[in-house]
Amino acid sequence: MKKTIIATYSTLHDAETVVDELVEHNFARQDIGLAISKKVPGGSEASMQTEGPALVTVTADAAQMGVARHIIQRHRPDDIDERDLQWRKEGDTGDTPDEDDYTAIERK
Repeated sequence: MKKTIIATYSTLHDAETVVDELVEHNFARQDIGLAISKKVPGGSEASMQTEGPALVTVTADAAQMGVARHIIQRHRPDDIDERDLQWRKEGDTGDTPDEDDYTAIERK
């Protein structure tokens, strides 16, 4: 049975590093997702290449799950509870983002 891991990173570069390493460890590209927020907390527009949180997903079976977790953790994903506190201090209301707030990144 396959399961999906979701992690956020502070920058697209950090997230891309994770994606690259997952591919190097033979995870199928179609099992890896990458998206970046169009907005940073507080409502301003984010630069598509450098700012805002980026989201990585990887779907793996039980045999690959440990490797996937290790790669994701080694690259220090955001602590979502800590990020939530920071965003609220910056004026974020905690509303659930719309899917239109994110853009999938296609990588070869």
